[in-house]
Amino acid sequence: MEPIESNTASIAPEALASNSFDQINAQQSAQIYRQFVQGKVLVKQVYHDIRAQCEENPLFTLLFKHQSHFEQLYQHLGYELCFHVQGDFFYVRELRDDSSDEADDNALKVQTTLLLLGRYYSGSGRDLNLLCDPQFGLSDGDIEALKTHDEFKAILKAVRLDSWDKALDFITTRNFAFKSGPNNYFLSQAGKAFLFRLVQEYEQ
Repeated sequence: MEPIESNTASIAPEALASNSFDQINAQQSAQIYRQFVQGKVLVKQVYHDIRAQCEENPLFTLLFKHQSHFEQLYQHLGYELCFHVQGDFFYVRELRDDSSDEADDNALKVQTTLLLLGRYYSGSGRDLNLLCDPQFGLSDGDIEALKTHDEFKAILKAVRLDSWDKALDFITTRNFAFKSGPNNYFLSQAGKAFLFRLVQEYEQ
């Protein structure tokens, strides 16, 4: 009896690709692509405003179940699909050499904002894990306190973020944080993974 692999190997690549696309919801696939090209990371859980709780992200579930399909798809589009294990999120990076400057600039803005939030939060005597809890996170009072911190404002301007409003919007639109109220925020799993890695590197 021939091994199973020999049967699949005899199938034309076009047929395999067709079968792969037949298993994917085109509308959801387009939604995933739009998030990536907007500079967002695809997180496992998203915040539901009305229920005030984190819920499973169906787009993440789809991508996770069909990861090999999306890896090939984005490779053909000039991207590398990457998975961050600790933070449970997907992201893409362009394969072009000339795209590295913009990617590095965005990463620096995210890392700087997260590190400053971590410094402020731990400096207030609170556990950093609470910064990632929708019941706690950043309050309106915290944001007002951050806005009066001259050193932090100078650091943000150095990475071309003119204000805390822009900094918080920058990480929120990229799914590193969620907005849980009119002026309340908390870090997503992606934001938490980045922050704790930065803290570990800073301590070393």
